[in-house]
Amino acid sequence: MKLLAIDIGASSGRGILGEIAGGKISLREVHRFKNAMIDRDGHKFWDVHRLHKETVAALAKAPEAESVGIDTWGVDYGYVSKSGEVVGLPFAYRDSRTAPMVDRVHSLIPRETLYAINGQQVMSFNSIYQIAEDMMSRPDVLRDADRMQFMPDLLGRMLTGRYTAEYSIASTSGLLDARMRDWSSEILGALGVPRHLFGPITQPGGFQAPLAPEVAKATGSKAVFTLAAGHDTASAVAAVPMTWHGHPGRESRAGSPCHEEPDAMYISSGTWSLVGMELDQPVLTKAAQEANFTNEGGVGGKIRFLRNVMGLWLIQELQRIWAERGSTPLTGAGPTRLAGAGSTGLTEAASAGQPLGFGEICSQAERAKPFAALINPQDHRFLAPKDMHHEIEEECRRTGQPVPEGVGPLARCVFESLALAYRDCVETLQRITGRTISRVHIVGGGVQNKLLCQMTADACGVPVFAGPIEATAIGNILVQAIAMGELSDIARGRELVRATFPLDEYRPRDRAAWEAAWRRYGAVSS
Repeated sequence: MKLLAIDIGASSGRGILGEIAGGKISLREVHRFKNAMIDRDGHKFWDVHRLHKETVAALAKAPEAESVGIDTWGVDYGYVSKSGEVVGLPFAYRDSRTAPMVDRVHSLIPRETLYAINGQQVMSFNSIYQIAEDMMSRPDVLRDADRMQFMPDLLGRMLTGRYTAEYSIASTSGLLDARMRDWSSEILGALGVPRHLFGPITQPGGFQAPLAPEVAKATGSKAVFTLAAGHDTASAVAAVPMTWHGHPGRESRAGSPCHEEPDAMYISSGTWSLVGMELDQPVLTKAAQEANFTNEGGVGGKIRFLRNVMGLWLIQELQRIWAERGSTPLTGAGPTRLAGAGSTGLTEAASAGQPLGFGEICSQAERAKPFAALINPQDHRFLAPKDMHHEIEEECRRTGQPVPEGVGPLARCVFESLALAYRDCVETLQRITGRTISRVHIVGGGVQNKLLCQMTADACGVPVFAGPIEATAIGNILVQAIAMGELSDIARGRELVRATFPLDEYRPRDRAAWEAAWRRYGAVSS
């Protein structure tokens, strides 16, 4: 059976064709395309119509697919009119319009009350704050709309003509009752949001529909649309190989003993780092609220109890700045400054517009001096700055640290700070859940950053297991396979992941140096 995962991130999207055969999973990329926010009238939007065209193109390139599922980033959404048309373009989460809405929402429903219901980490771009801004700036749209649809549900509707409200993506909104796993009448009532906008919540894999006739004709596809775990992190976590063989306990379907890892932490590593644990029930305590952890829906009835950490966005933005300045990295001991470029720490042998490769950045960082400067990656100043390079410099000045000059020192500052932010998550999770974390699983694109993987083991003081890279697409495919009757449950799917994709293991090193850095990080991030 061949299953097509449409995996769309903030910067790119792919169509990945998966097949389960012989106790393993095979993957083949059939389509890849760029994605980016677009600027219009001073705001940032997503071109959902182009994303739909790319989804259709992926289907056309995989006519053998029997099922297709879509996952995207969380929180963003669009409105659909009573005539079935998308109203305008969906706002992008990095648009600044929602910043004033946090205090406004909390004036309508106090933060403590809100957390006791939705269990959501406060981030200004959460859907709840976006919708509050809609209520102020364009109430007519909400009044006249037929439905509000999160991005994967919206794209699914454009494929099928059917409305859905998938659980994992809806759980990123701040509008669900975390215990009931359904829309909160109390929250919607406090905001004055029309209830008719929100359809029944459906669990991942719990809905299938044929493609709309025009889509089937355009693509030649006979695939059924399957509601995957629409939130990309939920799909990624579904593929975290948190089971292994050789432990006394229940028998797997294949007949070999295995058991789950209740004390493992996961990091879905990419533009964002989603750091957390799988739990059976949400944690809605005061301690969880103060730690700014969030409760989001997972596959198989699980709760993803996690914190959003800024992630490799910081490096991606540095790459952009370095490319714009038209410079290549230093390989010597000190910076050669370009006229008017400030403390770029870049050589003059540059060609404008040539982005510096991630491998070269990691190589430069590995040779840089350890622990020269640390930042708090969670600081709001790093969310969407015009110049990430400048913001890091200013933060180091503010905290009385040496300013890192050059690609290697700047990148090392970011990587070490991220690893220590992960350590902070370890400490917080252990305190709140009462569990002792014994290992960390890293999945996603960050798996390729071997330096950061090793730093994570060093900072956290536990083994790190890295892989698979394509976890999001794999998790999407696993949910489809369960819905199609190809797999019994997600535990069996994780066994297939372990059987198919080798994991890289990293053991903690340099414990004394990292413990000293941890104490410094506490002072810098306070």
